[in-house]
Formats: sequence, C-alpha cells, structure tokens
Amino acid sequence: MIDVFVIDNENTIARFINPDKAAVTVYENEIRALNAVESLKPSIIIVNYNIHKSATMELVALLFRASLQSKIVLIAPKLSDDEILNYLAVGTKGYLQTEEVEKFINKLIKVITDGEAWISRRLVSKLIARLHRQKMLITV
Repeated sequence: MIDVFVIDNENTIARFINPDKAAVTVYENEIRALNAVESLKPSIIIVNYNIHKSATMELVALLFRASLQSKIVLIAPKLSDDEILNYLAVGTKGYLQTEEVEKFINKLIKVITDGEAWISRRLVSKLIARLHRQKMLITV
C-alpha cells in the first residue's frame, strides 16, 4: 500500500483516490502537513495549489527539503509552462490540472510510484531546452 499525503482544504483530490491502492491522509493545514512529512516521510505528497496559490512554490520547496525521498505532485488550475517548470525545479515530480483529477489521479499515483514523472512530452522538451541553456551559461 502506498502512503499518500494530500494537502487540500477543498476536498478536490482524496475522494478520487482508490483506497485499495493507497493509504491516504488528508491535511487541511500546511503546517501540520509539513510536520507530518518530516516525521513520516510518505511515498507521495499531493499538494492543492489553491492552499496558498502564488505562495505554493515556497510550500513545495519546504516539503521537498523535509523529505527528499517523497515524491511531490502539484494539482492546480491551468498554469503556464514556465510556472510548471519552476515547480519542477523546486521539487515536484508531476503536475495535474484540477479538472483532470477524477480521471487521472490513480494513474498518476501509479506512474509516480514507478519512478516516472507526470508531465507532458512538450514540457519534457522545454525542460531539456532549459537545462541546455543553463549548461551553456555555466560553461561560457
């Protein structure tokens, strides 16, 4: 059974996760969630962007530092490619639009558990291009 922590105060995520595949714990308060992540090190942490909106990136970075082995996934309304890439840079392993949670959350959990990322191929291409640009800046 996969340990999944869901940080969500809107009940938009956990109700769609198959309880036969994952042991789900929901946190409506991000401070309590951060403390639990530090001590319990769940396999997957799913964060609802609407908890903090623009400050969610700081929360993701704190969660990543609290448990390097946990895989963090962001659930959010449509974000720009650059925003998603910035979330990947601070520690997320995937992004799913809020409207797609019911359809894809269980597949996402399986893919993330298998060690893969949950992002589009287009974003993979943009991520590689960003890495190439950074490497060029370093070597110049």
